[in-house]
Amino acid sequence: MPDSMNDKNTLSDRRSGLDRFLGDTPLRVAVRLIILSLVVGFVLSAFQLHPLELVRTMINFVERAFISVFNSLEDFIGYIVLGAVIVVPVWFIIRLMKARD
Repeated sequence: MPDSMNDKNTLSDRRSGLDRFLGDTPLRVAVRLIILSLVVGFVLSAFQLHPLELVRTMINFVERAFISVFNSLEDFIGYIVLGAVIVVPVWFIIRLMKARD
């Protein structure tokens, strides 16, 4: 068992840094990426989706999410201020009343 592990370590040590980074030889990785790109391209074409439309859609989604978050934050702060207009004076009056006791 230790010999087989040692063989694996020496085999992985022989691979270049590029091979280790890519996970396989550059040619095999390129072939896999081309085949995968072809399949994904067929699927996207079947749904009549285009790369620029996808990028624009993602950018619009991020913009709407950003605006939505900040609008919600603005509403949240507005609710706090609105409530504080009543709560803080009432609390202050109660504290003054208790201080007299």
